[in-house]
Amino acid sequence: MKARLSLFLVLILTLTALTASAETELKWSDAESAASAAGGSFVTLDKIALKFWIPRSFSSVQPDESETESGIISSFISADEASGVYVQYIEGNGLGLEEYAEVLEDQGYTFIKNMRINGHNALSFNDTENEAVFIAFATEAGMILQFIFLPDTDEDFMELVSIIAASIQPEE
Repeated sequence: MKARLSLFLVLILTLTALTASAETELKWSDAESAASAAGGSFVTLDKIALKFWIPRSFSSVQPDESETESGIISSFISADEASGVYVQYIEGNGLGLEEYAEVLEDQGYTFIKNMRINGHNALSFNDTENEAVFIAFATEAGMILQFIFLPDTDEDFMELVSIIAASIQPEE
């Protein structure tokens, strides 16, 4: 019961963060107890010196050729193969998040919001056609790092997304 309540509270905080008009901050310290209750561990992407939490019910899957061509550098799929977390590293042509938000709006993405995750500026946005939620960061190298979560229609998965989002941080 405590674990369920904890997950629910984290979900509410994150959904509020993803939909609030003002910039909101997510912190790992706010999601850590829910992550502990859900079970999982941190994974590290050495290529970009980043770590984030993944639930134990997800397995790392090697991106296929078309995914790799689209910039996917890592993917995790749920045991029932109904949900996925993808990490995409794409050329940003030196765009900052503000400019990237304009590009996304022009391309039809919705619910574009500024946020901070563990002290770093980020954007969240939705691709309603593909039932996906994105979190994007602009890098110093002019690249865009995106986390893609789908489907956004699964409430249980969205609870986990809130924890994963709050866990994104530089590798120590």
